Amino acid sequence: MKRHVSMMELVENYVSFKRSLGYQIRTEAQMLVGFAKFADATGHCGPLTIELVLRWAQLPTHAARLYRARRLEVVRCFAKHRKLFDSRTEIPNRLMLGRAHARRPPNIYTAEDIAALLAGARKIFPSGPIRRSTIETLRALLACTGLRVSEALKLGSEDFDRANGVLIVRETKFHKSRLVNQQNVSPHTISACRDTFRLLYRFFADVKRKRAANVELDEINVPNMLAFLDYLERMRHNAIRTRNARLAAMRSFLQFAAAKEPSILLLARRSWPGCTRAARCTRGRSRAAGGRSCTGALLQAERISPVREECRARFPSGAACLPARAAFSLAALPRLRNHLGQQARRRGDASPTSS
Repeated sequence: MKRHVSMMELVENYVSFKRSLGYQIRTEAQMLVGFAKFADATGHCGPLTIELVLRWAQLPTHAARLYRARRLEVVRCFAKHRKLFDSRTEIPNRLMLGRAHARRPPNIYTAEDIAALLAGARKIFPSGPIRRSTIETLRALLACTGLRVSEALKLGSEDFDRANGVLIVRETKFHKSRLVNQQNVSPHTISACRDTFRLLYRFFADVKRKRAANVELDEINVPNMLAFLDYLERMRHNAIRTRNARLAAMRSFLQFAAAKEPSILLLARRSWPGCTRAARCTRGRSRAAGGRSCTGALLQAERISPVREECRARFPSGAACLPARAAFSLAALPRLRNHLGQQARRRGDASPTSS
């Protein structure tokens, strides 16, 4: 004779299975345990039925409709799991009690409201300076950083970088960590910078055979960035606009690093602006290279540099109109020499054929 399996045993197996996959399901587990106790107490035997689920979901008669719908949704997921093992299991429609989720209208606190909350924290009973100061600080922290309540409660003294004024939020929602210092930073900008460094480290690992921990700051230079852009183009098939975004992110990082480490200021000021201007291009076309890829434009800019310096040396007064780091076509060099020669003759300098 087949042994009867209680609903509590089935729920415990389901919760263990979900947690083995990495789900925490704390609230859902509590609801399912309550459902299992109800089913076993009523003497239910056999597979799950819609009638049983509805009876349990509507037990709290004075609860909000969203709460009852949420109870139904939790048991519905359990029923879908049981359907794999028992074909007689009935799965209720997810809209039987209405939608289980609804976004509440946000309450925007004004500066006066925040001041009132902070003042109220100083009057909390029972009295105690530590308790009052802690709650006041917590409310002020939530107001000025936008942290979740759970994130603020998990902060420790080691998560505050006093020198840079940065909070480190560790292992938050979806096991992600982030830095919090101000509210005006776009999350898209942060994601773009993060993805750029991930791709750069992957480039060093795949092409240079170098681990990310061993990459030095002086290795983020023009030759390596040319290879990095070529890697994005050939190996990852990135569009020109995407490659330009990666280059802009690296240039922004070097400007930031130069403020922290003056020794790389020369690299940030000389090499990277030229790379960036050489890589400006539209959809699939390069302004600098007349239709070639951004990588080709950068290589052309490197070839042009000696000629540009020669023009500056031969025509010091006429070369004042030459841009600091221009990326122009090789076909325009003869016209440029003639133009600079004419300016030199007008100013009394040596002619182009005198040297």
